[in-house]
Amino acid sequence: MRKIICPALIAAAACALLAGCAQPAPPVQALPLGATPQEVVDYARAQVQYRSALASGNDDVVMQAANTFSTISQEILSRQDPRLFDARMVM
Repeated sequence: MRKIICPALIAAAACALLAGCAQPAPPVQALPLGATPQEVVDYARAQVQYRSALASGNDDVVMQAANTFSTISQEILSRQDPRLFDARMVM
């Protein structure tokens, strides 16, 4: 009986020692709820392009800028409440 208990006890002690020495997982940094500085810059740039394209009559650039507005807004919304983004995609 002693031959069975001793290896099991050694294995349990080794597992406990390894678990105690394990490195903790690095903390996950959450994305901010609002717009990031890069998104603010991209949005402002798209707004300038949109106004310039409207003045010049370039419909391709108008559509590209409108798509940029939509993409940035969707990204921010998906971080704030993913359920709202999922509901919008289903519709």
